[in-house]
This record gives sequence, C-alpha cells and structure tokens, in this order.
Amino acid sequence: MRMQDDPDAEDPKLFRCATITKAERDAVQNIKEFVRLGHVTRITRDRIVFGDRGSIPTTANTLHVDCTANGLPRQAGQQIFVDHPPSIILRPVITCNVTWSSAVIGMLEVLEGNNEDAKRSIIKTIPHPEAKEDWVAAFYQTFKNLHSLSLSYRKQGFDGMRLSMLNHGPILATFYKEHFVLGPVLAKMLAKADSFLKKYEP
Repeated sequence: MRMQDDPDAEDPKLFRCATITKAERDAVQNIKEFVRLGHVTRITRDRIVFGDRGSIPTTANTLHVDCTANGLPRQAGQQIFVDHPPSIILRPVITCNVTWSSAVIGMLEVLEGNNEDAKRSIIKTIPHPEAKEDWVAAFYQTFKNLHSLSLSYRKQGFDGMRLSMLNHGPILATFYKEHFVLGPVLAKMLAKADSFLKKYEP
C-alpha cells in the first residue's frame, strides 16, 4: 500500500521500493522543517546546493546522510540461472521483495535440479520500479511469476513459504486474500493484461 506523507507536497516522481510503517510515517510528519528544492547536486563546506534551484547553508561539522542511492537497480532481461559458467545470480522475481525472491529461486533449484529450461520458464527477473509508471511492468511480471509458481508448486508448499508476503497477517485474512481473491482472478488478469501490456515486457 502506498501512503501519502504530505497532502500539500508535490506528487513524487520516483519510487524505488522504500518501505515505511504507519508509525514511522506519523513520526516523520512531526518534522516541521523541509527543504523542497529538488535533488541535492553538491555539498560544500558551507552550502548544500540544489542545482540551479538554490542552496541552503550548512557547516563542516554537520553530518550529511545520502539516502538517495539506488540499492535495487533495474535488471530486466537478466538471467537468474546461468549456463556459462554454471551459476545462480540472485535477482528480484517478486516486486520489492528480495528475501522472498531469493527463497523462491532456491526452491526452484532444489525441485527442478538440472532442468534449466523449466526454471527459466517458471520465473523471470522483475524490472524493479524507479518511477511510478514502472509499477505496471513490475506488478505485471510479479503476477506472472506468482501464477506460474502457484500452478507448479502449490502442493510442494509454495503457498506456505514463511517469507511470502501473503503469510504475514491474520490467518483468516491471509487465507481469504490468497484463495478467494487473488487465486481465482490471477489467470484472468494476466490473460487480459497480455493484450495491452506488451510494451512493458522487459
């Protein structure tokens, strides 16, 4: 779920899977001083510079923390199961969920063994979102991966994986979301999506 931290602020242009709880969001809203001059382009001994939009004073004794680095760069089209040399490269297969993605890749390696074609056909790398518009492509491929995994490995315990985001919540709500909401409509969603989302294919 996306949350809005300030209804008066400009609509954000970037999103790179940063997460925040409601409690943390409420705490941030207690901060009264914000600088809305865009991206920091340079920090000198006495100024924080925002390109051609201005600058604000600082000091050499001030700690500046850069929280803008992209820790999850886009990797669309990159292979997970590589032939030469034989290796597994951990990549996202579920949007904004690196740990669950890694567990899914490990599960496929164990269950499919040396059947590389089967592994590649079941999951594909997710293009991590960087802007709001990227969510379409990211969720499209996520749903395709989840649908494929559910068809192939429901009995082997895919639905019950501890790292699954569907399993972190009240048991009845989780059961309802997975079996009565997501499950029945997922195939139909993907079938319709294929007709107009080709341009988002990695």
